[in-house]
Amino acid sequence: MGNYEQAIDIAINHLQRDQTRSRGQEQILILQEAFTKLTVRDKKRIRFLEREKNDANIIEIYNTYQKLDRIQNRIQPLLPLYHQGLATKVEFNFTDYSSAILEAQDELVEFYYQEANMLLNSREKFSARQAFDDLQELQSIRPNYKNTVKLIDEAYFLGTDFVIVSIENQTGFVIPQQLQDVITDFNTYGLNDKWTQYHTNLETDLDYDFGLLIDFTNFNFSPDQLREREIQLQDEIVDGWKYKTDARGNYIKDDEGNRIKEDIYVEVEGVLIKSVQRKAVMVEARVIYQDLKANQQINSFPLASEFIFENVFASFQGDARVLNDEERQLLQNRAVPFPSNERMLIDASEEIKVNLKSILNRNKLR
Repeated sequence: MGNYEQAIDIAINHLQRDQTRSRGQEQILILQEAFTKLTVRDKKRIRFLEREKNDANIIEIYNTYQKLDRIQNRIQPLLPLYHQGLATKVEFNFTDYSSAILEAQDELVEFYYQEANMLLNSREKFSARQAFDDLQELQSIRPNYKNTVKLIDEAYFLGTDFVIVSIENQTGFVIPQQLQDVITDFNTYGLNDKWTQYHTNLETDLDYDFGLLIDFTNFNFSPDQLREREIQLQDEIVDGWKYKTDARGNYIKDDEGNRIKEDIYVEVEGVLIKSVQRKAVMVEARVIYQDLKANQQINSFPLASEFIFENVFASFQGDARVLNDEERQLLQNRAVPFPSNERMLIDASEEIKVNLKSILNRNKLR
């Protein structure tokens, strides 16, 4: 079976640019043949679908009529088309599909409506999601048909998995509220799952499907560390200039009689005392999926995150001319107070959130 639609598309695109040259003349005949064969084939297919007496066939029937009408509307602006070699106008037998489209549309709308109601009556989650898709199609074809908008809301609610999120703490440390707020703000996760809603506050009128438990098991804080290292610096730098002389002390001149200058180099040195403040926290937790309908745990995933505080500064003794730009910048830095354990946990919250999002994206509840 030929790919008539592709041939039609190529021919139309070419004829929109050129109809008179040999390539354009060839495309006129290709367009006529492909259009004729596609029309015959698709009308035959429609007749078969109508005889089959399957209600779901109306979807394909409607889409086929729409396609045939759309192709005619693309060809119409190109007409009339003349083939110079045949010295004749090339004929295209068009059909008025408007009545057939409207009739098929009526049947399709009612099919989607009845199908969606049947699916919703099952009260099953995946059936509700299919009903939602059907109703969205219905709404795009005929907006606000009967109580479609209300049914769309009902289908979305029935098809949604509601997840209650909770945090447990077995670490012996108090979890800062700011950390809890960051990792439970699921609106910022960008999970792109329209069928799952995460709640951090329990709504008593909802029958939750799943539980998501973030169980913190250990916070491992390193001690405050201050490390110092002395770095010996030495360099040879330019320190002025002098006139160049020969072995006898006479000035050396260039071709124009001017005395030649040369740089004076000196050795400079100093000691850079580089200090590094460092503190780390390792957060260990488990992410537990719970099926609340069956009252059982589905799965558990390790959640580990590390945050490192580091501050580098320096002092210097010696000739400052030995320093490079990076070393000069270090001298601008100063020692700072080490962060508290609470502050370390708050600073670790974004990394925890990134790792939690990765777990949720890789491991769907259903």
